[in-house]
Amino acid sequence: MLQPSVERRALLFVMKYNIMGFDQREAMKLRRIDVVDGKKQEVAIDLIDLGILSIIADMSNRASIKKVMLEDGQYSWISYNSILEDLPIINIEKKQLSRRIAKLQSFDLVKCVVERQKGIGTFTYIRVGKKYEDITY
Repeated sequence: MLQPSVERRALLFVMKYNIMGFDQREAMKLRRIDVVDGKKQEVAIDLIDLGILSIIADMSNRASIKKVMLEDGQYSWISYNSILEDLPIINIEKKQLSRRIAKLQSFDLVKCVVERQKGIGTFTYIRVGKKYEDITY
C-alpha cells in the first residue's frame, strides 16, 4: 500500500472555510463565557445558528416579505413559523428558535424589534446586524 505524500496528507486536513456562505474561521471567533446561576457556560455560534442566519438573510431579500423602515434602517417581518418551515432540518421548536435568534442578536449578527399589537398578535422585525458582514465569505 502506498503512503500518501506529505503534501497530500496536509490537504486531507485543510479546513473548509466557506460554510453556507459564511467564513468558518470568523464564525468560530464568535464565542464568549457567560455566567448563568453561578456557573460558567461557553456560548458560541454553531451550524444551526448559521442555518438560521442564512434563512433570515435570504428572507430579508425576498420581495414578498413585508418591509418596514425604522429609525436605524429597514427591517423585514419574518415569522418564526416561516423560518422553521424553510429549515426543517434543524428540527427545533419555536421557543428554541427564539433563544437561537436572541443568541444571534447578542453577537450583533441580527437586530430584532418585537411589536405586540393587542388582539392581533406579536410581530418580529429582523435585519442583519453589524457583524453579519464580518462572517460572510
